[in-house]
Amino acid sequence: MSEAVAKVTLPTRSRGWLYCAIGILAMLSSTVLTGCGNPSAAKGSEDETKAKGTLEVPVVKPTRQTITRLIQQPGQIKAYEETPIYSNIEGYLDKIDPAVDIDQRIHDGQIMVKVRVPEREADLRSKEARIKQAAAEVIQAEEGLHAASANVQTSESLVKEAYAGIHKAEADTERWRGELDRAKKFFAKNVSDKQTVDEAQNQFDQAQANLEQNQAKLKSAQANLIESKAKESKARADIEAAKAKKDVEIAARDYSAAMLEYRNIRAPYDGVITQRNVHSGDKVLATSGGGHTPGAKPLFVVMRLDMVRITVQVPETDGVILRKGDLATIHFTALRDGDREFTGKITRTSYALDERARTLMTEIQLPNTPDQELRPGMYANVTIEAKIKDAWTLPNDALISDEGDKKCCYCVENGKAVRTPVRVGTQTSTTSWVIKKRVKSSEPGKGGFAWVDFTGNEEIVAKNASSLTDGQAVVVAK
Repeated sequence: MSEAVAKVTLPTRSRGWLYCAIGILAMLSSTVLTGCGNPSAAKGSEDETKAKGTLEVPVVKPTRQTITRLIQQPGQIKAYEETPIYSNIEGYLDKIDPAVDIDQRIHDGQIMVKVRVPEREADLRSKEARIKQAAAEVIQAEEGLHAASANVQTSESLVKEAYAGIHKAEADTERWRGELDRAKKFFAKNVSDKQTVDEAQNQFDQAQANLEQNQAKLKSAQANLIESKAKESKARADIEAAKAKKDVEIAARDYSAAMLEYRNIRAPYDGVITQRNVHSGDKVLATSGGGHTPGAKPLFVVMRLDMVRITVQVPETDGVILRKGDLATIHFTALRDGDREFTGKITRTSYALDERARTLMTEIQLPNTPDQELRPGMYANVTIEAKIKDAWTLPNDALISDEGDKKCCYCVENGKAVRTPVRVGTQTSTTSWVIKKRVKSSEPGKGGFAWVDFTGNEEIVAKNASSLTDGQAVVVAK
């Protein structure tokens, strides 16, 4: 039995719409079938994820680098040393040598001009004479000591002589005492006569008187010895006094000589005379207290130019990163070959900033040319290469501007883009120095935020960060 097939004929336009509907159904069926057990199913999953708001982003981590910051500022030349020269004594200037004038080279210790001070010369001669007088007094005192020492020796001899006389007198006294005792015994026994007793008595009395006389001589000699020693001590003191007086006179002479030496106005170093304010015969006044009369001009002003100082006022934002030894390149537009380049290094800074201008005075010490072409006051164009070592850096593309032109970036944390404010330092054309990042405070019981250092482990969106929103779901691109 055959099956009947009904044939339906549609209009031409109706058939076209039917074919389109059948094609769309076929495509949908193909997509469903392809997603089941086919590798391209993952792509469909990613599209679905993107459709839900999750974005794939490239990330970068902070790296440590040495950043070179080019600081370009105008500067000027100053002399290595500049010395105003005054007179330390009052007088009249001698004739000034024509070679001692502005723009003339001078040498260390050279006498530039002399001051006439005849009264000081006379004072020096007087001091010399007093030294001679003091020296004579020393000799006189030494002679007095010799005489006093001789008197001491004489007195000591007299003392010894007195002691010897006493010993002899004592012996004679004892001898005649014995003779007198025997004569009295013999007389009592009628062995000798009265005359013998009287004679022994007289001899005893004479010996005893002689003993007393020598004892008196001893006391006198001892007193003379004490007096002689006292005179000897005084003579020694007189010598010391005379020598001290001589030393005082020598010191006074040396002071006068030193003051008189100030009549020679000498050059303090090899340099150039840049000012001359006196003429031959001018009266000059002495300085006082290490200074000079207010309003008074110096005799000369001398500058040392074998070395020069290039001073630059650097703004505080750049001044804080400057370091001694940073390389500097200098150009002087006033030189005939204005493109000539000089190189030096930061020698020193003032450390403290100018309170009004907020600038740091920076100095570059530079050897002058053999012809000393670099002159004080000349204008300089200075470029300083400031080095920041071991700085955490990020590509400029990873940073975006926040309100008030503050910088921030997006850190990827737990699958989300977290908007993170950062403190930015020096920037180059491609790289920025990131100093701190702001995070939620980790101290227990305290809310708010804290500024912390970068660790280098942060994953930061590298590009197109401005298209993100805080907390948006993201995945890191592989």
